Amino acid sequence: MLQPPLVERVLARLGLRSAPPASRAGLDALYAAWSARVPWDNVQKRITVVTGRRPLGGAEAEEFFHAFLRDGTGGTCWPSSGALHALLVACGFDARRLDGTMDPTRWPDEINHASVIVTLDGEELLVDSSMLLGRALPLRRDAPTEIADVLHPARAIPRDGLWTIRWRLQGRDREIDCVLLRDDVSADEYRERYELSRETGFSHFVTLVRNLPTGLLTLNGTKRTFRDLSGHLSESYVDDRSRVLVDEAGLSREIVSMLPPDDVDPRRAPPPRR
Repeated sequence: MLQPPLVERVLARLGLRSAPPASRAGLDALYAAWSARVPWDNVQKRITVVTGRRPLGGAEAEEFFHAFLRDGTGGTCWPSSGALHALLVACGFDARRLDGTMDPTRWPDEINHASVIVTLDGEELLVDSSMLLGRALPLRRDAPTEIADVLHPARAIPRDGLWTIRWRLQGRDREIDCVLLRDDVSADEYRERYELSRETGFSHFVTLVRNLPTGLLTLNGTKRTFRDLSGHLSESYVDDRSRVLVDEAGLSREIVSMLPPDDVDPRRAPPPRR
């Protein structure tokens, strides 16, 4: 359990004066604030991969949030889902962890993604810390549901008692599936799967996704993409990734200065297995 003083500091950093009520409006407010202010990135992970530290950075929710408060970093799916789950529970929500397969056309039935579902008054709602949809995606077991949004379109399709989430990959004009496979996963398993991703999942070059008031920013190595509020996607290669990470994404100069050079050029690397 997160301690109340830490919860208060995190909520304040998210722009919330106090813990939101455990209601649909409260969940929407909390997840919107998370999506707007907590990036999806591998900065803490990348540093600890290179230094050889175990466990990987941000594996525990407390460490994740201290790094967020100090440096503005988030995490990849395992630590960020674990931290979001811990915050939701601390605020009184009935939340549970799930895992599944992101992009099953590449890795069928491989467990490589973490997500969170909240139950409110019998309704189930997805709040995914990687997709950063900005609003909870309602889930039904008898019919598809969707979010129609310029930046974050997503659709939930019932499947084998859970769901397939079809969403647009950030920084691209391509939709992929996320197949949710297992419900009510333990915190220990999240930590174990995060550690198993040390070599295969977003470990060899910097990657970041950040929602901004003006649109959606992504950085993969030196490739910067930006989707504006009209939906237009632009891309370029940058000479100074530190400028993007600090001036645009809002990370601290101290943590960015600790990042090592990329091991590989993402343009030539196989897609990470998460």
